[in-house]
Amino acid sequence: TEGQNSTGACAIRKLDMVNSQVSTFAGIPGSCGYLDSSLTASQFRAPHGIAYDGTNFYVNEFFSGTGGYTVRKISSTNVTTLAGVDNVSGYIDATGSTARFNNPIGMFFDGTSLYVGEVGNCRIRKVDPSTGTVTTYAGKGCPALTDTDGVGTAAMLNGGAGSLDSDGKYLYVAEMSNNRIRKIEISTGNVTTLAGPSNCGTSACASGSADG
Repeated sequence: TEGQNSTGACAIRKLDMVNSQVSTFAGIPGSCGYLDSSLTASQFRAPHGIAYDGTNFYVNEFFSGTGGYTVRKISSTNVTTLAGVDNVSGYIDATGSTARFNNPIGMFFDGTSLYVGEVGNCRIRKVDPSTGTVTTYAGKGCPALTDTDGVGTAAMLNGGAGSLDSDGKYLYVAEMSNNRIRKIEISTGNVTTLAGPSNCGTSACASGSADG
C-alpha cells in the first residue's frame, strides 16, 4: 500500500517477485481521493494496513488530512467500502456505513475475521469480512496513558496497533505509542506485554534500541 510518496500515490501496488516487476493493482497513482469503482478507476486517500483472505484484499485508510477512516474491500474487479464512512471519524460498533473508526492503521486476517488496529481509538476492532459488522476486540480507549494488561476491553493499547501478526493462537501487536510488543490470546482476548518496557504507569513507555 502507498499512502503517499512524492506524487501522492494513494494506490495499491503489485510486485511480481519472480520478475521484479511493479504494477498498479488498484487506485490511480497520483490521484488521491475516495471512490468505489473498478480496480484502476477507484481512488484511495491514505491506504495503510492490508490483509488477504485468499480471494479478496482488505485495506484500511488512515486519516490523510482530507479523509479516510474506512476499511475497503478489493475483489478481482472492484473496490468497495466494507465498513466506516470516508472523512467521518468516531467510535461506533455497528455494521457497514454505520460503524466508525478513528485512524485505523494495522490489519490482520486470521482466517475468519479481520483485526484492525486504531491509533485514534487505542483499540483493536474485529470486522466480519462477509457482513462488515464491526465489534471491539481489545482496548478500552484513550482516556489516559497507561500500560494495563487485561482481558479484551480491560486492557489499554496506547496508540492501537501499527502492525499485527499471528501464529494462529496468539495475535502480536506492535504498539504505536508505548514502544512495546503485546501478545493477545485469540480465544480469550487476554492481553499481556511480550517485549519492551513494563510498569510504565501513566506515562508513555520509553523508546530506545536496547536488546534484552
